[in-house]
Amino acid sequence: MKDIQELRSAVKIYRAFDIRIEIDAFIAKVFDALTTSDGLNSWWTHDSKADPREGGQLKYIWHFGRKSVIGKARYRSFDLPHSFKVDYLEWIDHSGHFRNLTENAHDLSISQCYELHEISKTKTSVCILTSGMQCNKIFDALYEGTYDGWINSLVNLKSVCETGQDLRNEFRQSIEPDLLSVVYGDNILDDGKKTKNPS
Repeated sequence: MKDIQELRSAVKIYRAFDIRIEIDAFIAKVFDALTTSDGLNSWWTHDSKADPREGGQLKYIWHFGRKSVIGKARYRSFDLPHSFKVDYLEWIDHSGHFRNLTENAHDLSISQCYELHEISKTKTSVCILTSGMQCNKIFDALYEGTYDGWINSLVNLKSVCETGQDLRNEFRQSIEPDLLSVVYGDNILDDGKKTKNPS
C-alpha cells in the first residue's frame, strides 16, 4: 500500500486571480485592443502577430532595454466581442532558453479567460481570469509578479483606449529590476548573445 504522503504528493493545487476594470470606450474598440496585433502592440506587447480566432496563434515579443522575451499562445475559444480564452504555450529568449507552459509541463500551465460586458454604449467592463500556477513557494514570486504586472497592463489598456496615451515607460521606471527576472527567469537575457535552438 502506498504511503499517504506519497499519495498526497500526486495532488496538484493551482491558484488563480481575476482583475476587473471599467473602460470608457465602445466594446468593439476594447475587444480589438485585446485581440489584434496593432491593438496588443499599443498597450501590452512590442511586437505581436495575432490570429484572433479559435485555434489561432498569438506570437508576441517584449523588449526590456537590451533584453527580450518571446512568447507563444493559442486562442481556445472566441465569442466576438464578449469573450475569448488564451492558453500560453511557451516563453523563449534570444539565446534559446525555453520554458514549456502547456499542460504537459505539469508545474506551470497558464491560461486566461477574457470577459467583456457592455455597461453602456460607450463603457465596457473587462475581466481577466488568470490560472495555472501551483500553490507552492516556488511560484509565489511568479504569482505576485504576474498579478502586479496585469494590474499595470489593464491600467495601460484603459489609458490607451480612453486617451491614446501609452503609460509603459512610466510603469517601467517604477519596476524593480529583479522583478522581471522573477517573472520570466532565464528568459530575459541580452539580445546580443548567440542564438540556440530550444531542446
